Amino acid sequence: YPNDLDLLFHVNNGRYFTYLDIARMDWLIRTGDWERVKDLGWYPVAVSASLRFKKSLTVFQKFEMHTRMAGWD
Repeated sequence: YPNDLDLLFHVNNGRYFTYLDIARMDWLIRTGDWERVKDLGWYPVAVSASLRFKKSLTVFQKFEMHTRMAGWD
């Protein structure tokens, strides 16, 4: 979306975290864990997040996200 981009048509740095939230929910739904988590009254939350930007993501550029469970507390 246009509001995902900065003035140079690169993905805005803050938008990456939104993409990560979407990937986390997609992972929960695909694994079937979302129903269990929801039934328990729990919700997924990232307590801490850190990004290292290696290169710019430009408008209409395709990309992949890979998600995995790193821990459960």
